[in-house]
Amino acid sequence: MNNIFNFKRFVAITAKEVREYFRNYGISIISILGIYLLFLVLPILVGGSVSVMSRINMIMLMTAVIMIVAPSKLFGTVNHQRKGLNYVLLPVSTLEKTLSMLFITSVFTTFIMIAGLLILDTVGYLIMPLRLNEMLFTAHSMELMGIELISLLVIQSWFVLGNMLFRNQKVAKTILSLLGLVILIGVLFVLVFNIIGYEKVGLFFEEQFSDMALNIDGSKIRVFGIGDMREIVREIPIFKKMMTIQYILWAVISLGCWIGTYRLIKTRKY
Repeated sequence: MNNIFNFKRFVAITAKEVREYFRNYGISIISILGIYLLFLVLPILVGGSVSVMSRINMIMLMTAVIMIVAPSKLFGTVNHQRKGLNYVLLPVSTLEKTLSMLFITSVFTTFIMIAGLLILDTVGYLIMPLRLNEMLFTAHSMELMGIELISLLVIQSWFVLGNMLFRNQKVAKTILSLLGLVILIGVLFVLVFNIIGYEKVGLFFEEQFSDMALNIDGSKIRVFGIGDMREIVREIPIFKKMMTIQYILWAVISLGCWIGTYRLIKTRKY
């Protein structure tokens, strides 16, 4: 018998958590869908319209809320001194528990939210196409949402780890830990800039931006909108390198959080 991973055991625990999913999280998901429906309807009732970018931003915001809260809502008792015993005594391995948690929080939850919000948006567009300008099922819209989803999955992995680290007020404490990390990184950047010299740093970025007009097609600015800076500057070589480094860091952070979660599930003392 394989004590590390068995596919049948993995399917069994995942199916169990899927069956319990809407009982534990259904009201929250329905509430978020209702908020998005109001977001679409209220401006239309007063004769307005809702732009594509505002709809994308709202969908990503609603999805972010659900993804961030999901670990504590669905697995908030796994490290509880008494209630956690039911979880630790499940006849599955630590790896199977971790992979099931990964599927439920990151894959299943994300799919449910994105699918639900896009269905609502599509129905709204079919009923009132002139008020919603265009459908969101376009290559550009899907690309923007895909990039944001990747960053949300990284942030969620931090909240999954926080769910295992903290026994109460999990979301609040995880947010505070993230803020502390951001402040620490900011201080490190300030120290580095002080060592290099702000004038040199300023001149370096000025040189990079001086060629923007040559590297960026003006039509892109009109299509993407001046607020979407990622699309405007992504053609600049230094920013291509920075985005590559960013994706590598995202992968390292997300993998590290899930490995930490695995270790905490395995070594947690009740």
